[in-house]
Amino acid sequence: MNKVLEVRPWCFDDMLLLLKEEDGNEYLDQLTINHSPFWVRIKNLPFNYRYDEIVQALIGNMGEIMEVEDDVLGIGRYRRVKVLLDVTEPLRRYQKLKDKKGWEFQVDFYI
Repeated sequence: MNKVLEVRPWCFDDMLLLLKEEDGNEYLDQLTINHSPFWVRIKNLPFNYRYDEIVQALIGNMGEIMEVEDDVLGIGRYRRVKVLLDVTEPLRRYQKLKDKKGWEFQVDFYI
């Protein structure tokens, strides 16, 4: 069970299978399962925006952050963050930011 819950998301017949661990005291009509963890890739991040704190701030309003993948060298094409997403909401695909000089740039989010 732990392996299945850790490796989520799971798909069956090209459909997302939502799983949730419960303690058994819930009633079926009270049970809502609308969150699933996903690895979100953040592309087009400048070097000075690759710090964990900045990445968490970018992703924080998408859902609960579960894990931030280490960026040891800082030269990867993207950063990855595991986020508990609400599957009933549309996915955010990008965010526009401004650097210290006022130049606007866009970072992209991929699942």
